[in-house]
Amino acid sequence: MVGEVTARYVVVRSLDGVEAIVPNETLVTTTVLNHSYSNREIKIGLPVQISYDSDLDLAMKLMEQVALGESRTLRGASTAPLVNVLGFSDNGINLELAVWINDPENGQGNLISAMNVSIWKAFQANGIKIAYPQRESDYWGRAPLLPKPALTGALCNPVVMINILIILHIVHCIRHRTIHRNKTV
Repeated sequence: MVGEVTARYVVVRSLDGVEAIVPNETLVTTTVLNHSYSNREIKIGLPVQISYDSDLDLAMKLMEQVALGESRTLRGASTAPLVNVLGFSDNGINLELAVWINDPENGQGNLISAMNVSIWKAFQANGIKIAYPQRESDYWGRAPLLPKPALTGALCNPVVMINILIILHIVHCIRHRTIHRNKTV
């Protein structure tokens, strides 16, 4: 919103209250981006990530219902709320709710917050889970003494385990030359 126009500069105030002093020369020599110059309708995107074990169709339906429940949401043919699947990530399915409004001066953050809370409540009520990072650890990847199947079998079979211990003892004795022989009298 233009706050003040002088002979040398223009004061522009953003929707979050920040004021910028723009020299007139800048306005004449560079491109000025205005989201509401010819049309006050703007799109707001709300990213949401759901877990892979959630019902994708239900999640998309719930997100659309939340958008339609907001009075500021436009409902025209080209401005109706739309949920898109953006992709698949390590932790879940990335969705985006696209909502069009025509009153940006009333703020976007308050609308985004209200819709996020409503989406959260709708997901909780319908068993849709928000994705979070999950990692699996493979402890066998740390170079065990024996391959996984052999070690598992050895622990389950006492005879094999005793033979392994005897072999290890013999190797130790050979290294230290401490083999004791039975002497007969």
